[in-house]
Amino acid sequence: MVDKQNCEQDCSLKQNVQDIMQDVDTTIKEAQSSGDIRKQVVAKLAEAQIQKRVDKLTQAMEQYTQLQKELDKIKPDIQSFDENGGILQDHYSKEQLKKKQQKQKELNKLDSQISKAIMQADYNGLKE
Repeated sequence: MVDKQNCEQDCSLKQNVQDIMQDVDTTIKEAQSSGDIRKQVVAKLAEAQIQKRVDKLTQAMEQYTQLQKELDKIKPDIQSFDENGGILQDHYSKEQLKKKQQKQKELNKLDSQISKAIMQADYNGLKE
C-alpha cells in the first residue's frame, strides 16, 4: 500500500510539473507573438540608458559644487596698507589670478555641459 501511495504522489507531482512547464512554454510563445518580450527588452535598455544619464548628470553636478568651492577658496594674495596698517586694497598676484581664471573657465565649461544635458538632452559633453 505504501508503494501505491508513493507512486500516486510521484505520478501526480510529475504531471503537475509537466503541466506547469507546458504553461510556461505557452506563455513564452504568447509573449513572443504579442511583442511583450520586445517591449520588455526595449524598456530594460531604455532604463539602462536613463540610469547612465542620471549618473552622468549627478556626477557633473557634484563636480560643479566641488569646483565652486575651490573657486571660492582662491582669494587675493597681495594687500595694500595705509600708514596706520589698515588694509587699503586686496590684489591678486599674476599666478593667483591665473589660477582663479582657470578654475572659473572649468566651472563655466561644466555649467554649459550641464545646461546642454538638462535643456537639450545632450549628455555627450559629460564625463562617464
